[in-house]
Amino acid sequence: MPHVGRCVLKILTPKGRGRTIPTSGSRNYRINSAVKLIAYPIRPYRFSHWIIDNVLTVTSNIYVITMSVNHTVKAVFVKGYSVDVTIDPAGAGTVSKTPDKPLYEAGEVVTLTATPSPGYIEKGWTENGVVKPVGPLVITI
Repeated sequence: MPHVGRCVLKILTPKGRGRTIPTSGSRNYRINSAVKLIAYPIRPYRFSHWIIDNVLTVTSNIYVITMSVNHTVKAVFVKGYSVDVTIDPAGAGTVSKTPDKPLYEAGEVVTLTATPSPGYIEKGWTENGVVKPVGPLVITI
């Protein structure tokens, strides 16, 4: 039971998937205090989202919660890999992924297709430091 003028924050973190700051457990905080939550995944897991009081709240691994009432917070980690693309120079075009999803399983095949902005042409790809030709790039996760 919390002390007068305090709220309880209960943090749940699945074992072996990641860690949080503050760590798992229950803590008392002053009413209306701001608590910064940070989630760190353990490979091959990725942080997915926070569930606060049984509601999916935010997908950023850093979140500040105001302790106006008692809260239960769960960090959700999922297994998978992201495909990150950098366009050089910025604004020179877009890249689409097929299939387009935030995370991929090991062994999945993903096709990247570049669409240059007006005034630009595609010059090719660089994948992990290796230059690849113009056209769709097929990668295996």
